[in-house]
Amino acid sequence: MELACTLADRRFEATARVRLAHVQLAADDLDAAEANYTAAWTLRRDLAMTNLSMEAVAGLAEIAWRKCDRAQTCAHLDTIMAHVTQRQLDRTEEALLVLAATHRLLTALDDPRAAAVYKLAHAQLHRRAATLDAPDCDRFWRTPLHAAFANPLP
Repeated sequence: MELACTLADRRFEATARVRLAHVQLAADDLDAAEANYTAAWTLRRDLAMTNLSMEAVAGLAEIAWRKCDRAQTCAHLDTIMAHVTQRQLDRTEEALLVLAATHRLLTALDDPRAAAVYKLAHAQLHRRAATLDAPDCDRFWRTPLHAAFANPLP
């Protein structure tokens, strides 16, 4: 983070803040994670990096859920859903993590949009898998996050 600020590279700072927020969220330091996700979201919006900004929004949705703030969770999920219905997240570094978090939270909220997110993640993964040879494809589907979206919805 210090390097990003020293270099005055706002793109690098936004990426560093998202990565740091992921670690803070995993450590259950919700306030610190929220501050970094919020800063990253603001930076990426200001830089017109709307696809990448969804990574921070997904983190903020998770934090709101953990803080039992259903209204804020839904607001963040609505932001993500408005974005993914108009654009693809293929250019994001962690598109699948955004979709997985969105799917998990929508499912927890009993929101019917969860099925659309599942189908989107499923389709994106199958497009990627189609480009792999058999051994790589087998490894690809053994990744837990990929395996979670391997099968079509009934």
